[in-house]
Amino acid sequence: MTTPLNRRSMLERWRLGLGTALLCALVSTPAAAWKPKTHIYLAEQVRVDAVDDGKVTIYETDYETGKILAPLGAFEVNPAILAALRQKPEQFRAGVVGPDAYPDILTGQQLIHPGTNKSLLGDPEKGELPSAAGTDAWLTHLWRKAYGPKSAAQQQLEESEAAKILRLARNDTPEIRAFVAGYITHAAGDMFMHTFVNYYTGGDFAISPDPRNALKHIVLEGYVGKRTPSFSTRASIDGVDGFIYREMVRGSPGSVLDQRLLQGPGDKASIPAIFSQLRNGLQRDVDTYDRERMSRSGPARLAYAAANGPEAEYKKAWIEDIDNGLRAWPQVSHQIALAIVYGDSDPSRAKEVATKYLEDHLISMAGAPDFAIATVVFIRKVMSSILPKVLTDAISELTKQPLEWMIKKSTGRTLDEWSAYINAPEVNFDPVMNAPGGGYGGQRETLISLTDFNRKVLKIDDPANQFPDRRFKIEDFPPAFNTVQMTKIAFLSEKGTKDLLAALKAKGVNVPAMPTAPGKYESAMLGFLNSMDGGNRWQGTSEKGGALSGSAFFLARGDAGGWRHLFLKQIGERENWTKNAAPEKAATAPLDDTGFNPVQLWAVRLDEVAYGAVDGKTRNVVVTATFRNDTTQTLPFSDKQVRTVLGRKDGVEVSLLRMGYVHQTEDALPPWHYLANTPIPPKGRITARFVYEVGDNSAQQQVHMWTVTQQLPRLEGLKIKYVDGKSVRIPLPTLGAGGRIEAPAESLPEIRGGGLGGAFTLAGRMSYRVDAAGRRGGPTAPIEVALTARNNTEKSMSLQTAYNTFVLIGSDGVEYETDGNNYGRSGADAMKRGRPLQRNEQAVLTLVFPRPPAGVTPARLLVKSQDAPMAEFYLAGAPLKRPTYAPLPQAPGGVAAGQVVKLNTFQVRLISLNRGDDGDWEAVVGFKVDSGLMKKIVESDIDISISDANGEARHALGNFYLADDLSRKPYLATLMLVPPLEMRVRVWFPESASLKPDRYNMYESYGISKGGPISAAFVAGADR
Repeated sequence: MTTPLNRRSMLERWRLGLGTALLCALVSTPAAAWKPKTHIYLAEQVRVDAVDDGKVTIYETDYETGKILAPLGAFEVNPAILAALRQKPEQFRAGVVGPDAYPDILTGQQLIHPGTNKSLLGDPEKGELPSAAGTDAWLTHLWRKAYGPKSAAQQQLEESEAAKILRLARNDTPEIRAFVAGYITHAAGDMFMHTFVNYYTGGDFAISPDPRNALKHIVLEGYVGKRTPSFSTRASIDGVDGFIYREMVRGSPGSVLDQRLLQGPGDKASIPAIFSQLRNGLQRDVDTYDRERMSRSGPARLAYAAANGPEAEYKKAWIEDIDNGLRAWPQVSHQIALAIVYGDSDPSRAKEVATKYLEDHLISMAGAPDFAIATVVFIRKVMSSILPKVLTDAISELTKQPLEWMIKKSTGRTLDEWSAYINAPEVNFDPVMNAPGGGYGGQRETLISLTDFNRKVLKIDDPANQFPDRRFKIEDFPPAFNTVQMTKIAFLSEKGTKDLLAALKAKGVNVPAMPTAPGKYESAMLGFLNSMDGGNRWQGTSEKGGALSGSAFFLARGDAGGWRHLFLKQIGERENWTKNAAPEKAATAPLDDTGFNPVQLWAVRLDEVAYGAVDGKTRNVVVTATFRNDTTQTLPFSDKQVRTVLGRKDGVEVSLLRMGYVHQTEDALPPWHYLANTPIPPKGRITARFVYEVGDNSAQQQVHMWTVTQQLPRLEGLKIKYVDGKSVRIPLPTLGAGGRIEAPAESLPEIRGGGLGGAFTLAGRMSYRVDAAGRRGGPTAPIEVALTARNNTEKSMSLQTAYNTFVLIGSDGVEYETDGNNYGRSGADAMKRGRPLQRNEQAVLTLVFPRPPAGVTPARLLVKSQDAPMAEFYLAGAPLKRPTYAPLPQAPGGVAAGQVVKLNTFQVRLISLNRGDDGDWEAVVGFKVDSGLMKKIVESDIDISISDANGEARHALGNFYLADDLSRKPYLATLMLVPPLEMRVRVWFPESASLKPDRYNMYESYGISKGGPISAAFVAGADR
């Protein structure tokens, strides 16, 4: 039996464990490369150099000998960084501590340091490139929030009076920019120090398979921290805590934190990740409740609210508790960091801060607001419906073994086990660092004594720890020098970086081009660092037996000349990597918008047309095209977004066989490209491949046009259906004789109506050809426009319900509407029934416009769908009467009339074809099944049509009739077929008197379509 939660008892239970656990997790920082003291010391050297004259001195080095030669020059610092460094040094120092404290140590160690999250996809509107995966995604995210360009609308909003009144948050304040500059500095330091440390420990920081690896990291990094020159400094996140909350803690639904950065194997140990997911799930539940409640009215609404309202109100209070707790989280992390990171350790102060956060926030965040409805079972049920099991297990473990969970998640040991190594690394140096163990994954640890480490590595004259006040010098310790040098390069402006490259080139160094297009430069520390924990990450990805590739620092590419003249060779580097460096990478070109044809929501650019042997089939034509989001909204792209057909010179249109996407993984995406069914921002693009089965070589030589039609979602009842929007016709390179590819026509000819072989133009679900236009009954008679319509969809479509409307534009420029009716071959041939068309079937259609006054001639015909123009026909010069067109080429083969057609379920035979008393065609048809079981058939199961040599079709409509009764008296709407007997019925083709049957077709619903020719002998005698 469950009872309501008692807040006081729960407070005591959590106080005993979780407060201590939270404290211990934040106190211990074993995976840091440089200790915070060393990070800040090295960063201060760069800050001091920059703020005096706005420039930093960069030195030329001899990479092989490890000597610093002379200053290469003083180079301009990014003005925005410089202003931040001058105005807010305390926030800069806080940023330098980076993920060792912000947003908290667990998130830093589990999600930011190891680099397990996805890359950022960039912003094509701003010209921002995609990031590398892992750590670089975090660095790029923070950089672009603080230093990235703003749209004119955003700039105007931030400078408005409303923004001042509402105190809208800004990310480009000096405090935030200083903090982000410091965060970049932290990454530069870790890159070199982890390369150095991993050499001695046997690999990246790891608790398993060999815990001695983690122990060696703790001792070595702690000892280097103790040998760092002494200094006094202060740090602050005043003016930054809101930024940390917005951009590093609160993973709002659909945000980059939610979708990419707070994702990865370590999210189960991150308070921002766990509680953002929990909060988002609770919000979905509340939103569902509100929608369901508002969908009801009167007593039903009151009853629903009474039954579900208390739970919803509880969840709203829970959401508020999580929001308040996450908002307070940055300051809590900072206060604990002040107690145990920046200077002398003060555990009691850290515990005081952690305990207060526990009482004020964390208990309620985990599901204990002051509502009697909250039971243990209820809370667990809610959590399990929102969070994956691994996260609910993590929260559960917090209440059982909080100390072990929190500490071991970040360090692998308890605080007591670590304390001796953390506080006295000099005492434990030889027993740990000069003993075997720690290497894993094919890597081996390197043993070293304290004496050798002091003299040979740190260049300190101390045989052990006899002179603890002796500290390393930056110029004598390559990882420290490289950190300072890289930080300076990272702070350069675009001009400063160009001047640096010019100075190297003047020294005879082969230097690469700028890594970005002009005006798009960000920072040299962006675009390559996929992990702060791994070593040698400036070099790119190591491939077995091959060259380096993948993301690499731009000066470490090619022959690595720039690197060899700016950095010192250090312990832990791969042997001879500069001789096998990643290839040079050209700067990404600016966003190329040439060649795009606007459709509606998307624009399309033709990339390639492949004829012939594609996918191993010689009958296919493949079109590759890139689509660009032309809206101001983020949109997904799928096969429902567009409809495409290939156009042949003979008027035949070829429907799509299948569609796929060129890029299947994010690693393969070009800049500003995205995967299918993912959010695509404005100007973002996706490349798709369309396959059409056209036929043999002669048929492929007819292909000359590709038509793309926008598909627009429309809600019909409870279902979303897609209807045609605007279209664009794109000329294609054509296949000439001997397989030669010929350039496409500069433009497609306008449809003028009339003339043998007139082409069809796609207009929504139908294609139309103008056959004639004019006044057939004299100067005051209505204007008639004679068309032939063809169904382009995969399903049956009625000629009268194609969602299209027609507007005539007269020679006077006035628009005229039809009389609202549909006609057949002329205005005297009114359609009394619907005329369905299957795919590629066609039928004549006459439009009557009664209102144009005498003297007005037809000029143009507009075809619209939902008031959007779909196609335009120029009517001047069109004949008054329909011309006679050459018969359409018929596909070879088929089942001749009189023979059995085998469909999926039924066998059908066209037995005879005769005219009725009114001249319409009728047919006797036989049905049977061969499955051995009786089968019911209704009229809608089978669609039977006949067509003439021009493709005009008529379909059998109405019930089945008695085979031998010519009076068309209804027989039955349903037949029961008994195998192996054939049942015969008569079917009627309304309004078919003018048709000369040339072919027939049998179409089984949700099945296949088959048919064949109707011979003259088969029709002979029937045409009476």
